Amino acid sequence: MVGLLFYFVGAIFILNGLGLLEKIGNKEIGAWNVGISAFMFLIVIYIILTELVGPGSPWFAAQVLLFAFTYLFLGINNLVGNDGRGLGWFCLWVSIVTPYIAWENFMNNDIRFGLIWVVWGIMWFTFWLIMGAGKTRMVKPVAYVMLPVGILTAWLPGFLMLIGKW
Repeated sequence: MVGLLFYFVGAIFILNGLGLLEKIGNKEIGAWNVGISAFMFLIVIYIILTELVGPGSPWFAAQVLLFAFTYLFLGINNLVGNDGRGLGWFCLWVSIVTPYIAWENFMNNDIRFGLIWVVWGIMWFTFWLIMGAGKTRMVKPVAYVMLPVGILTAWLPGFLMLIGKW
């Protein structure tokens, strides 16, 4: 299940990076964000109802929801033309939460996921800088960083998980 989620998180990272580079229109990228976030919400409901990943499944579900709400509101903002300040402040909150998730992974000797969560926390912080703090001059540099981040921290690990090579 984790590999499946990562696979699509990688896709949306890449698509959002391309959207910031104006290679994809706002409405289309909005639809992709809403679609992938809906998929993530369905996975979370399944995880909670089946306790797929054991007794800690609500904690895992909470981590997935960090992404799902980010993409849902990014999609809504793109579709209806909101300025994204509220999402920016949500991203700041998420960037404050992610060090604990990274630390937890490091303490469980999972260096890969620990590092991935550090990178994601930095990305959420940059989203706050752009949307919450209005540092719009950072849009293009962040977009260029999102592309390799999406590939290296989500799409590729997800693909490797799905084919049993992680």
